[in-house]
Amino acid sequence: MREEFRLGGVDLGMDGDRSSVVISASGILTAELSAATTPAGTSEWALAPPLLYFRGVPLTPAGDTMTLTVDDDASDDYDIALYFIGHRDVRGTLTVRPDGLLIFTGLVTSDGVNPAQQLTVSQRLRGMGD
Repeated sequence: MREEFRLGGVDLGMDGDRSSVVISASGILTAELSAATTPAGTSEWALAPPLLYFRGVPLTPAGDTMTLTVDDDASDDYDIALYFIGHRDVRGTLTVRPDGLLIFTGLVTSDGVNPAQQLTVSQRLRGMGD
């Protein structure tokens, strides 16, 4: 799988320079994963591309991988969201593979104005699996 930031079926690309991932020795994840571009039709008013973030989130070891189920409980307990114009909740699964690829697959939830959208983000951890 390659690096991507796919929102609503459109690959906006990954901005590796604006993205960062840190996993502590105890498995605590802090990550900011930035798209490279804004969705079509938003460039006039969007100040920055979408950003998926996880702050201080404990990952669960599952064999050679680490995982997190992002559900209502995880969203209530930790700082997890997609930021694009405003903060929107996400639901899905985050996996860190042994080859150093971090993958989130799930949904950006509806905020009452915007419909729910499929979200797939994959970012290679620098220094792993290169």
